[in-house]
Amino acid sequence: WSRDLGNFFEKLICFEPVSIFFECLKLNVKSKNVLFVNKALGKSDSVGKIKINSSGNSGISKIVYQNYKILNSESIEKIQITKLDKFQLKKLDFFKIDVEGGVLDVLIGSKNTLIKCKPVICVEMFENDKDYFEQINFLNQLGYKLIDKITKEHVFIKET
Repeated sequence: WSRDLGNFFEKLICFEPVSIFFECLKLNVKSKNVLFVNKALGKSDSVGKIKINSSGNSGISKIVYQNYKILNSESIEKIQITKLDKFQLKKLDFFKIDVEGGVLDVLIGSKNTLIKCKPVICVEMFENDKDYFEQINFLNQLGYKLIDKITKEHVFIKET
């Protein structure tokens, strides 16, 4: 996503909390209009832990919470978490969210930015997630409407 989107937008901000994937992201996205942030997005500023899949597939790394029992075979990394709202963006046209189970936390931490900037939102959501309807309801309460679903990608626009 990041490599392609860098060609369509004036400025791109990429968040990646896992250090090895962060370095890979910087190597793969060569656009000069990109700001790389080595943090996860969430609902508050905090320190967390992320489970890194042993297959090396960055797409299935997942933040783990206090009650999560770590197995010996799992790789865990301490990460920084921040809110998008902390960046006080004046402009945001497109917001892509792909966070493996942390969508609602990202939306909560981005609420003021979404209200102010009214971006198109493309978010990876799964109908069997326990928070699926809560995520949609959160966006609906902010005036967003689901306009398309492309497999797991849900596209929302702000109703005017």
